[in-house]
Amino acid sequence: FAEAMIKRAIDKKILELNCHDMRQWAWNSYGAVDDKPYGGDVGMLIRVDVIDKALKEIKKPGSRVILTSARGKRFDQAKAEEWSKLDNLI
Repeated sequence: FAEAMIKRAIDKKILELNCHDMRQWAWNSYGAVDDKPYGGDVGMLIRVDVIDKALKEIKKPGSRVILTSARGKRFDQAKAEEWSKLDNLI
């Protein structure tokens, strides 16, 4: 995030970006956060209980949480502009 548009937005104080290591909410001492993919396809999923623990700790009042889904709505420019007006987007 130290290049291009994201860097310029951070430098101009338009954007504050906080990254979190999901392993701090791991379900075991090895730091495992992944779950088995559904339907036999390849890929990695983050366990729901790990996401839940993380959100309970980092979510602030008024935060908007966005989770992606294959059945979700298409992300387009209009949605980007709408979300750009939010104070805290997770």
